[in-house]
Amino acid sequence: MKLKDKISIVTGAAQGIGRGIADRFVKEGAFVAVSDYKEPRTKLLSGQQFFQGDVSDPALWIRITSRLLEEHGQIHVLVNNAAIIQHARVHEVQLEDWNRALAVNLTSVMLGMRAVIPGMLTNGGGSIINLSSIWGSVAAPGAASYHATKAGVAHLTKNAAVTYAKNNIRVNAIHPGAIHTPMMEEMPKDTLAWVISQTPEGRTGNPRISPLALSISQATRQRSSLARSCGSTVATPRSEHQHWTKRESWECYASRLLRRSPNKGGRLKADSCIRGFWN
Repeated sequence: MKLKDKISIVTGAAQGIGRGIADRFVKEGAFVAVSDYKEPRTKLLSGQQFFQGDVSDPALWIRITSRLLEEHGQIHVLVNNAAIIQHARVHEVQLEDWNRALAVNLTSVMLGMRAVIPGMLTNGGGSIINLSSIWGSVAAPGAASYHATKAGVAHLTKNAAVTYAKNNIRVNAIHPGAIHTPMMEEMPKDTLAWVISQTPEGRTGNPRISPLALSISQATRQRSSLARSCGSTVATPRSEHQHWTKRESWECYASRLLRRSPNKGGRLKADSCIRGFWN
């Protein structure tokens, strides 16, 4: 088991990508605090504990971390997955909606990291995974607040990565493409059609990000050198790599490049290649 006895937190884990990550972590031996504002769609697995609340509320983070530290003594992994999407264009954005998107999508990521990092510093390290989005790197029509907040998550990840690299706290971002989740089902049909037209296989993917999250969460120091230098931003390869298998497309391509060339040049090449797939 790759995460045996590791204590983890996964937000936005009642369904979709977050639930997939939480379930995979448990199967690999972790204990997982599952957080969401609504009840899980399906029964939790043994080794999961549900904390209901708003991730933008500092009180929720105090409640989760206090319980985990009291019962387990340490938190090894944090996955900031919770997010909301609003499809308003810039001139249509309501300030109340904008502030809510900032709170859930970006402020919650800061709150989560702020809550777990002190313990990770004390205990010699840990792993933080922030779910950004391909829309944090490139643009699609509409959804102004989602684009802005996910770009913020990406850069906040890089900042945390370089800040805590010497403390053995690995901070990475995953930038999913068009994934078939309940959030995707709420997307306007014309926007969804445009997004799919930009996807090599011409369809949405399924929420199989858990293997990538698992790989990052238990990566060795050498394999996480992207995070230790500037924060990794991992996405699915685009058209020039369509010959990859589906499984390979979701693997951490950065780690593969770094194993071939673990020096500074390899790190820069990996980072630029990953971002270049979507430029």
